[in-house]
Amino acid sequence: MALTYELLEYGPFRSEFDALEKGVQKEMSNAILRLKTDPCCRDCKPLTGVLEGIRRIHIGPKYCVAYIVCEECKRDSLESKFGCLDCYKRKWYHIKLIACGPRDGFYENLTKHWQTWLQTVAWESFTQ
Repeated sequence: MALTYELLEYGPFRSEFDALEKGVQKEMSNAILRLKTDPCCRDCKPLTGVLEGIRRIHIGPKYCVAYIVCEECKRDSLESKFGCLDCYKRKWYHIKLIACGPRDGFYENLTKHWQTWLQTVAWESFTQ
């Protein structure tokens, strides 16, 4: 039986998602739901530098989703870097969705705010 990860929303993820056009939301939802069984797929890339430990997946040529795979974070001992408030009560097989939106300015915004966003407790599990 394949492992299934739970998707959790953090920071501004839901408001950013809700602000997208319906067609983009549908395409993004499909990509995000695929992460449940393959969070490290060939289209999913780990970020580097200050964003090390965060992954991204591009949604078409214009959009992006940033997320953390808890299993990787714990395996690579990044808990102190991320300092997620609810990490201690989460099992390994979660994906934390932290940001989404147009690629223009996405990484600059992510670099500036990711620490603040992870200091929230998960809003809810991802639903379409």
